[in-house]
Amino acid sequence: MLEIVNPETGELVFSRKVEPYDKFTLESIHSLELSNIINEYQISENYDIQLVSTMFSGHSAGLPFKTKKGEKFSVDKDGKFKISNRYIQINKIPLRVQRNYGNVFVYNDLRINLSEMFNNVLLHIRVRMENA
Repeated sequence: MLEIVNPETGELVFSRKVEPYDKFTLESIHSLELSNIINEYQISENYDIQLVSTMFSGHSAGLPFKTKKGEKFSVDKDGKFKISNRYIQINKIPLRVQRNYGNVFVYNDLRINLSEMFNNVLLHIRVRMENA
């Protein structure tokens, strides 16, 4: 199960059954650059979370500035940068949600504007294995 949970209260914000290679994105506004950042994730064969690409508009503290082995850097027609082929394993994503950060979670056709629901809250995005 892909879940978004408030670790302080245990509140379950989102829960969906997922399969390997399912994808989701997190959109936000970079606190210094004040530009949109979109991180794309997928569920691995082992049901870990993998960061597969990052799209952004500028260069500032906290934004990627070079690729690692196997990663691909590109610029689209609007001048936005993208680093793809990242495949960075993540156990859980700690996400600090702020009203002014425009935190949005997207899974398939579902868009959840977390910044409209929470302010100054830490959420965890994780995969929880179900017992058979």
